[in-house]
Amino acid sequence: CITIAKKLYELITENKLVSVLGQAKTVKQGLDMVTALNMDVVFLDINLPDGSGMEVLLHLKAIKPKVKVIVFSNSVNDLYKRKFAEKGSDYILDKSKDFTKVPQIISSIIGSHE
Repeated sequence: CITIAKKLYELITENKLVSVLGQAKTVKQGLDMVTALNMDVVFLDINLPDGSGMEVLLHLKAIKPKVKVIVFSNSVNDLYKRKFAEKGSDYILDKSKDFTKVPQIISSIIGSHE
């Protein structure tokens, strides 16, 4: 949803040490981006129009294992939390209620890289 993406962008860019490199709307776009770009953090949805964010997570962790992955989805439940955590996601947030956690998580990740 464009409104959610816009709100997330605003929250992320509140921190002047952060640059948003792009946004993918499909698994294919996501796979292309994680291969081409040098990133420290990836926000990932579980449900994408052409597949699952799990495909992107598996590819990303295979080629860039140190990248922090924040799963941000409306489909958060215990099964997804467990599966995505097992495959390397660092945070799993619910779009409907966890927007306020984003700035703190970004600051925490930046602090761990200093």
